[in-house]
Amino acid sequence: MDLPDGCMAGIVSHNYEYVSYNYYPGFFSGACALTLYRLPEDMRATVEPEIPEDFEEDSWSSEPILTAMDQGIMQTNDEGNFLPNRYVSRAMLVEILYCMEGCPSVTGRAFKDVPSNAWYAKAVLWAACNNIISGDDINTFSPDKALSRQDLYGVLYNYARYRNVLPGNAVELDGFLDVGNVPYYDIYPLQWAVGNGLLGGDGGRLYPNSFTTRAQVAQIMTVFKEKAGL
Repeated sequence: MDLPDGCMAGIVSHNYEYVSYNYYPGFFSGACALTLYRLPEDMRATVEPEIPEDFEEDSWSSEPILTAMDQGIMQTNDEGNFLPNRYVSRAMLVEILYCMEGCPSVTGRAFKDVPSNAWYAKAVLWAACNNIISGDDINTFSPDKALSRQDLYGVLYNYARYRNVLPGNAVELDGFLDVGNVPYYDIYPLQWAVGNGLLGGDGGRLYPNSFTTRAQVAQIMTVFKEKAGL
């Protein structure tokens, strides 16, 4: 989410500091319902990025984590920890995308297993209304279910279509040893992800059923935002 230059808003950015936002119990992925304050010119250079308590500077994920936090799409928990190795749930990913959109107003209820007062309820409703996510045949979303790699790229592909970014560029997956493990309905999103440089595989494998961690999602989302120009 873009902010006016020199504004304040709940996490710390180079020239911004978020000072007011709605909080929802559980993992909060971004700053929503912001109250913005403009910083005086002479104060802007003194604002320092927030550093998680569990931050490891020499880790491969250090830069994407700080970038995702600086952009306001992912945050720490109440104890100030990012928990980079924690698996991302379906609700967490949808919340990230919802906050990237500025948390637009929505009303209603999409799935019977998403309580209207859940911290992710508005995000799930928004995503369902815009065909970014779907439930199963009994109208459930399974918000706490850990997100597999193939599920993540399926949702991200739908979001890209919604935003009309990164069209096409799908490539064949014949070079990956485990392409046979990908369900037919997830083939194209993975072809799209590889073709757009969002997925490179690991040792010649896609690992489509592997769960994704918060550190991995931070890396994927920062690359996606850069390539999509968001």
